[in-house]
Amino acid sequence: MQSSLFSLCFPWLLLSLSIQCLLIPSYKSTDMDVHRYWKALTYSYPIQKWYSDTTSQWTLDYPPLFACLEWFLAQLVAIVDKHLVQLDQLQITTLVDVWVMRSTVILCDLCLAHAGYLHLSILRKYQPQVSDIQLSIMVSINSRYFLAYLYYNQVYLWWTIYTFNTMVFLLLVYFMSVIIIEWANLFHSFQVLRCCLLLMLFLSIGIFPWLYDWQQLKILTNRLFPFERGLLHAYWAPHFWSIYGCLDQLLSKLIKILFPHSWVASTRNISTRGWIGIRKPFVLLPNPSPWICHGMVVLGMLPSFYDLWKRRHLLLHPMHSMWLWMVSLHDFYLPMIFSIWI
Repeated sequence: MQSSLFSLCFPWLLLSLSIQCLLIPSYKSTDMDVHRYWKALTYSYPIQKWYSDTTSQWTLDYPPLFACLEWFLAQLVAIVDKHLVQLDQLQITTLVDVWVMRSTVILCDLCLAHAGYLHLSILRKYQPQVSDIQLSIMVSINSRYFLAYLYYNQVYLWWTIYTFNTMVFLLLVYFMSVIIIEWANLFHSFQVLRCCLLLMLFLSIGIFPWLYDWQQLKILTNRLFPFERGLLHAYWAPHFWSIYGCLDQLLSKLIKILFPHSWVASTRNISTRGWIGIRKPFVLLPNPSPWICHGMVVLGMLPSFYDLWKRRHLLLHPMHSMWLWMVSLHDFYLPMIFSIWI
């Protein structure tokens, strides 16, 4: 079965790599300059300065494990073309530079290709009707796959914000499956202790170099959760705060009509412009502090967790609808996660 699956996947992998190589010289985006600078930053500075450097507009604001990936790729890039990891090299100018930078992306894609191959090999063991989400939930109930999940997210380097949702959801599923299925052997098998230790390991590896200094940890947290960028940035505005901002707009326009000489009439409303750095965009409604946003995130997630707990007897069955419902609700409150700080 494994050989037939490999023979089926390998041509598609070659086709994908061929298309990627053909498209390497097609265009050059600003993101390429950003990642080149991040490689130069991690290559030139010690780890303590990665998140405190402000000499460029392209400050490092990705999680620590992604920064470690940039450092690793920078070591490879320096062997091929060392000027790409110099801080004074502001832009990528030659086609060779483009090839080198795109090659690092293809290298990372090969890791994902291997993960996809393993995913397909597991998927073929289950019924063909089982969806990807159902499969993820089923394997998460099995404690042997919990470590695989944590390992995968370490490889994924916390790049996506959905990791928070997935981690909490799978932890709840895992704990409740232990309680329901293995209650008699709970303390003998140390399931909960093992789960807690794995979670502590998962959380500590990413921020371990910054734990020794509170100031460094605060700098890291503020960089990863940039409340100063504003709640109505164009990238994440179409969520909860868009409704809040729309209500503020309607109220301010209504007051301008009813009271044309009030202080609201002379105030310029900037909540719909999608600018970065507008910390207080609302005119009439209160501008929330980071801690208020933090509390709203928790409150916004409680209904889905409560519903998950009420349906805990369904843990032995596919829960794709529960998962989708929880992710949808969390996605509605997702922008507020950016406001959490220390």
